[in-house]
Amino acid sequence: MLKDYRRLLRPGGAIRVVSPDALLVADILANVKSERVAAQLDFDAKIHGWDRLDEKHRWRVANRMAYQFGQHHALLSASLMETLLIESGFVDVVKMDVRETRYFETVPTTHFERFPESHHEVFTVEARTPDVGLD
Repeated sequence: MLKDYRRLLRPGGAIRVVSPDALLVADILANVKSERVAAQLDFDAKIHGWDRLDEKHRWRVANRMAYQFGQHHALLSASLMETLLIESGFVDVVKMDVRETRYFETVPTTHFERFPESHHEVFTVEARTPDVGLD
């Protein structure tokens, strides 16, 4: 799919990938104690009304992040996405906070606008197509 995006974008065109971070999902399932995991568990408890003290809570959160009620189809990390973009012929690949952008005039709209306290749950990677035509 990424190779198709590269083919469709003009030379020098930009792509932005924002996705739930599989590494955070793994930490939640492993019951890792960290600020990021705690923030995610608190966020989902607040948004969905889930009991933060329920032993199933972390499993609900991990599944919600992984599938987002049918919207997500793969677990990815920023490093994996960076590799996939490079392998697909993109250049100038950059990992960043969801609140930042390198290749767009303004930060493109995501669910982050609706849920600004959710910035910790995703990774963001931007890249460009080469400035010259396809091989």
